[in-house]
Amino acid sequence: MGESSHKTHLERHEEQIETILNHLDELPLEHIERMEDKIKGLGNGRVIIQRDFDQLETELQEAHTQISGFQRKQIRHDDKIVLARVKTSTLEILTKDIQVRHRSDMKSLLDKNHELKSHKGGPPDY
Repeated sequence: MGESSHKTHLERHEEQIETILNHLDELPLEHIERMEDKIKGLGNGRVIIQRDFDQLETELQEAHTQISGFQRKQIRHDDKIVLARVKTSTLEILTKDIQVRHRSDMKSLLDKNHELKSHKGGPPDY
């Protein structure tokens, strides 16, 4: 059974080949030559397309490299901005601390001055 089905399969292929050959015999030689030229052109087109693809891939890699460089520069720039903001915040905090201490020192000085003025007669309870 396997051998007869195998022969049937081969016979079908032979019939298909025969049909194709008969069809080609019916086509004018000029038509066949044009088809051959188109097929060759497609092959050349594939080479051109591959070359274009390779060129685009190279350009894409170059663009990616440029973008990475820009990102690194941006990160450094962002780091500088963050550092400037931290320094500004630190200065603001220090300024507020100085103002608070100054007010406290002024209040203490005014209190001492007031105390001294109220005890002009001499030192208290010696």
